[in-house]
Amino acid sequence: MTATLYAWFNGELIASPVESTSVASASDFLLDRSNTFGDGVFETMLVTGGQVHLLDRHLHRLSVGLERLGIECSGELIQADINIALSQLSSSSSSSYILKLVISRGSSVFGYGSNNLSINRLALLKPYLLSDTLSNALNNTLSDASSVQLMVCDTRLGSQPALAGIKHCNRLEQVLAKKEVEREGFDDGLMLDQAGNVIETTSANIFILEAGQLVTPLIIDCGVAGVMREYVIDQLDIPVIEDTISLERLCKSDGLILTNSVRGLMIVQTCRMADGSLHHWPKSDALMALQQIVNYSMDSQ
Repeated sequence: MTATLYAWFNGELIASPVESTSVASASDFLLDRSNTFGDGVFETMLVTGGQVHLLDRHLHRLSVGLERLGIECSGELIQADINIALSQLSSSSSSSYILKLVISRGSSVFGYGSNNLSINRLALLKPYLLSDTLSNALNNTLSDASSVQLMVCDTRLGSQPALAGIKHCNRLEQVLAKKEVEREGFDDGLMLDQAGNVIETTSANIFILEAGQLVTPLIIDCGVAGVMREYVIDQLDIPVIEDTISLERLCKSDGLILTNSVRGLMIVQTCRMADGSLHHWPKSDALMALQQIVNYSMDSQ
């Protein structure tokens, strides 16, 4: 007896009636709920010298996200996927790679119901090369021509405390904001919440320098709790406050930095505000020193 599965991709038939045992394996990927509903979590990790940077922090956020979504996946399975991916690399390789793990609730054809599903796991590994702009930012060789350029995005983050902090697979807000950034020719965009407060960029957390201490937005109603953000809060010998940051407070600050687990810490010098005006921050010795500490710690892991 055959079970019928038809699927078309870009107008081409890619799945047709096959034996039921094969239908399950073929449809798992085609109908994965991380693709159809954003029903899953993921981590994007930097690998150098065969080692995953900040692995424990990535695994912790992954476990928090799985628990929040009610998806059960053992740590042993996750570690096995990581080991399989890393086994493809030469132990002597000095190249950098990106390892992406995706864990979804499973696969289903129609409807949001999720009873009796088996989780799906996906591991992706690819070489990683920094763009010239971001490489300059990481290596602290910023110039007027190569500094990270931000803009304030029109697309705002919705309020959903149940999803705040975790890296779930529904990233439509970031996709729309990134389209704005690409259209306007900037490197990244600041994303605000519904009240107009700064939360993050499309792909990084933010910190401002204020009176000798760092301030980072609260991640309560929206936003992602980045692992590099947590590293800066927990490990560095500098006061950090989590608080509401308005655009006015941002502009009055002594400096702005971005943190990302792959790209490290980047100093921002210019941001186009919502009214079209450009705001500039002077170079800060304190932030440059902090950048060297953070990025050196990434290199030495």
